Amino acid sequence: MKFIGLWLLESLVPLLVILILFSRIASAQVDSTLSDGNIKTKELPRSASRNVGFFEAGGIGGIYSFNYEHAFAPIGSNGNPRSISLRMGLSIINGFVLPMSVHYNLKSGTIYYSVGVGLTSFFLDIGTPIERFNVYYSPIFGARFFSKKKSFFVQISYCPILSNEYELGKYQDTYVIPWGGLGIGLRL
Repeated sequence: MKFIGLWLLESLVPLLVILILFSRIASAQVDSTLSDGNIKTKELPRSASRNVGFFEAGGIGGIYSFNYEHAFAPIGSNGNPRSISLRMGLSIINGFVLPMSVHYNLKSGTIYYSVGVGLTSFFLDIGTPIERFNVYYSPIFGARFFSKKKSFFVQISYCPILSNEYELGKYQDTYVIPWGGLGIGLRL
């Protein structure tokens, strides 16, 4: 348990601070325009939101995960918009699983293509004598297919798991596991 506490202090807390500082959790976004000296605001439709929530079977969360993702302001022209997004999730399987990732997204019509890198932390058998902690890394290649109203989506991803295995602090083995995920979600 002492090792998990150290990892939380050294790794997870700074990542959470970065996520909080650079993203905002909002269910609605506001567009402000200046007209005749008055500022007018209007709520943007859900299809313009940069926040998504989704369930993923497989993927970097292991067997399943519930996730939140925030895309930062688009970069590029309207004809070919791109964005960077941060994702954080949670799964509970004999302990806690925390998938985190950063993505580069490219929009083409109602399809968003994504390339990213993920880090998954497994805290297993917590409170037992064989308490375990593992970290896995994954390159991520995927696509999101949005509905015509752009509020519902289905996603598919290929994310091979890269792992260095340690036992009692000593290096044991490196391996790659081909893996993928299928998710469904909504813009928030």
